[in-house]
Amino acid sequence: MPEIEFSNPHLRKVRRVIEYELHGVAFVKGYEKTVGFTFECQSAKNWRLIFEDLYQAKDVYYFFRNLFKNCLDEDLGMQKSFSTLYTEWMITERHLQEVLDRIEKAMGSNWRDAFKTLITVYEKQK
Repeated sequence: MPEIEFSNPHLRKVRRVIEYELHGVAFVKGYEKTVGFTFECQSAKNWRLIFEDLYQAKDVYYFFRNLFKNCLDEDLGMQKSFSTLYTEWMITERHLQEVLDRIEKAMGSNWRDAFKTLITVYEKQK
């Protein structure tokens, strides 16, 4: 698995069905171009990753897939839509805290806090 560094997260409030988008940039070792990506959540458990259609995007996809391993109810796999790639994961509810802890360990507390904000919106609606 290639080495990947991440920019600081950028949490953006949007006025659509979703309340926030989480933007980031991945620097994949060995590639000159970076990969921009966005996480959206339709619920606390349904996470959608949208990223640029670049060869090295597969490394970003596998990074997150491995990070969420054994915590998923469903993995739709990588799909292409126009000039972007996307995937959706259904995180098992009892594993949400574990996924946040894995994010913190792999990417830092600022990423964990940003993901927590994404899903907290839906926890308040229960």
